[in-house]
Amino acid sequence: GVRPFSIRALLEDRARYLVPMYQRNYAWGEGEITQLLQDVLDYQQKLVSGKGPQTYYIGTLVVFARDDGSFEVIDGQQRFTTLSLLA
Repeated sequence: GVRPFSIRALLEDRARYLVPMYQRNYAWGEGEITQLLQDVLDYQQKLVSGKGPQTYYIGTLVVFARDDGSFEVIDGQQRFTTLSLLA
């Protein structure tokens, strides 16, 4: 099913997230990383000032639950990898 979750919850999750071989290699450069970080910081400032919504849509993360309890990342790998590297 579909469920929203926080970036913190995703990064603190003890589950293993695997990137299958058919996924492209990590390819985000400085521009995409900077834009993602700026979007998150802008939202945080609006939230603190009381001018932003309580939730922020950062994009989708589509995973496949494997029998061993791990998850294969189907979509959202670039965002997920970037956030993981910055955590």
